[in-house]
Amino acid sequence: METEKNYEELFIFNRMAEGDKEAFRFFFERYYTDLCNLVNIYLHDPIISEEIVQDIFVYFWDRKGK
Repeated sequence: METEKNYEELFIFNRMAEGDKEAFRFFFERYYTDLCNLVNIYLHDPIISEEIVQDIFVYFWDRKGK
């Protein structure tokens, strides 16, 4: 079952790299909250944690296809 999930994530990631906005939206909606929570464990500041995660997603989108 884990292998199937990995293939799904790889497929979505490849679609994002090709500029698929819906794949990016899916990835964002799937991981945004978990990543914010993870970053907040270290920073103890939810607002800054959200800004950092948003910056990470912008970074990925700006460098899609590379």
